[in-house]
Amino acid sequence: MHTQSGESDRRTATGAISYVSSDPPADTHNGILIWNKVGALVPGQSTTITVVAHIDTEAAGVLNNSVTATGTDPFGELVTDNDTAQVAVMSVGLEKSGSPTTVAPGGDVTYTINYTNTGAVPLHDVVITEHYPKGVTSISASPAPDAGTNNVWTIGTLLPGESGTIVIKVKVPEQIDLSFTETGSVIGEGVVMVTKDLSTEQKPYSLMNSVTLSCTELAPKSAFATTKVSGVPGTSLGITESGSGLYSSDENLDLQTKNRTIILKKTTHAEYKPTSFNFSDSFSINFTNKCKQDICSRNMEIDAAIHKKISDATYIDDETISRVDKDKSVMNFVSSFNGSMYIGARTKDTAISETYIGEFDVLQTIHIGKGPIPTPAPTPTPIWLPCPFNASPEMNMTEEAESTP
Repeated sequence: MHTQSGESDRRTATGAISYVSSDPPADTHNGILIWNKVGALVPGQSTTITVVAHIDTEAAGVLNNSVTATGTDPFGELVTDNDTAQVAVMSVGLEKSGSPTTVAPGGDVTYTINYTNTGAVPLHDVVITEHYPKGVTSISASPAPDAGTNNVWTIGTLLPGESGTIVIKVKVPEQIDLSFTETGSVIGEGVVMVTKDLSTEQKPYSLMNSVTLSCTELAPKSAFATTKVSGVPGTSLGITESGSGLYSSDENLDLQTKNRTIILKKTTHAEYKPTSFNFSDSFSINFTNKCKQDICSRNMEIDAAIHKKISDATYIDDETISRVDKDKSVMNFVSSFNGSMYIGARTKDTAISETYIGEFDVLQTIHIGKGPIPTPAPTPTPIWLPCPFNASPEMNMTEEAESTP
């Protein structure tokens, strides 16, 4: 028999087979492989064609691949034969979801794991392993995990089409509870650059929860579910000081995330003087920036902010006490300066703004709270703050005259 041609036709059930290579090489046409030069075959003789194919990732079930051989016998008659090879695809489906998708710190999340043998052959030694993120606590699971574990389920043999569901309930981490304290003093002459940012706020973050299915026949397969842990409103305090010259400061800082408290007690004295610093024999820098102090507290719990800023000052004498917590924001300060001062405070519906340029003495208390503001204790009047009731007699007489009908 003289073999004229052979061809391989791709047919699949629920997936696809892709041609990779063959020996001998084939001509391809619309997914059909053709070998036109197989040659003559004497009675009893055979030849082999080897084809390497790739089973697509999403293929499932039983895939059929057929081949047809044609030729002519010694009498010139057409002869033909065909055969079909079947490939049972091994595959598994694994899905994971979480509810709710957003949860507060310390809240509960329910994860649902669905697994299915989507292939055409049994899968053996099937094991499902849950991977809990750091800080997540297991509460319950149905069905129960293997004895001595809280995250492993031995399934065993999973037949074609067989499926199962695992429901897990977990608790996400609680809000972080931290404390920070600082006490210190400094005195000297030169260049000052101080920046401090403190916050009790907890930013939102995401937890990636994964599950893995392993078996004898296939590589491990994983599925993921993401849960967003919502942020916790808090408070913040920013401190910036800079300038060239004489500088002294005493400071106490206390931060507690538990009740969103930040307390600052600070005294500052600064006098402007240019500073020249020699880094080497040939390199020096002259610093001429004047004194600056910037203190700003923010309270996301009650939507409030208090801001005090002194800049371009030739001197600053300042004593500031600031407290911000989940219920209130308070800033009390006594400031003397020659330069520029800005005072601002705001809530959702209220705002104040004050600017002073020149040489001033300022005494002020700003209190923003959820409920009624307590009556402040009497504050001694500084000697530089004139009292209205000590005005001159002429002024009193004028006021009396103006008030007489």
